[in-house]
Amino acid sequence: NVDAILVTSVGGAFEVLAQNTLAAQLKDKPRLSLASIGNQPSSWKLANAGALEGLIFMGSINQENPRTKTLTDLLKKKNGDDYEITAYDAQAWDSVQLLKLAIEKAGGPDDPAKLNQAIQTISGYQAAFGQASFTLSFSATKHLGADGLCGLSLIEFGADNKPKGPWADYQPPCAPA
Repeated sequence: NVDAILVTSVGGAFEVLAQNTLAAQLKDKPRLSLASIGNQPSSWKLANAGALEGLIFMGSINQENPRTKTLTDLLKKKNGDDYEITAYDAQAWDSVQLLKLAIEKAGGPDDPAKLNQAIQTISGYQAAFGQASFTLSFSATKHLGADGLCGLSLIEFGADNKPKGPWADYQPPCAPA
């Protein structure tokens, strides 16, 4: 008689097996997971029909973020309509864009000290992952970048075993409480 179920794994076949079983035996109970399952589109295909429906996972891809939507469109145009964007795509994109911005601010890529200093001046960069208001900022003492908790979103799977969007019940706030 559990209230909710949290599966902590690295995703893949084990998590699909767990979710198939939980969906069959405890479909009416809230199920939560880590980011792994959300970043493994090939695993979604292993799940029984509708087995992932209602599963909530911690993710970075939130199609309500217009920059995520733009990147998704770009990647689907390049890789086909069936391409599923993951956090790896968005975070890699932002890493390259941040480096590009630092190179421009430094006046070129050849001086590591200038590049370091330029990165430390980046503030309010609007990320292609997380919620729409999520930003990254850096300084001499701030290397993590995240300006709040909303670089993460709680995402819910739909009946088609694919992420359908942000969970309506709760989302991490951008500003610290």
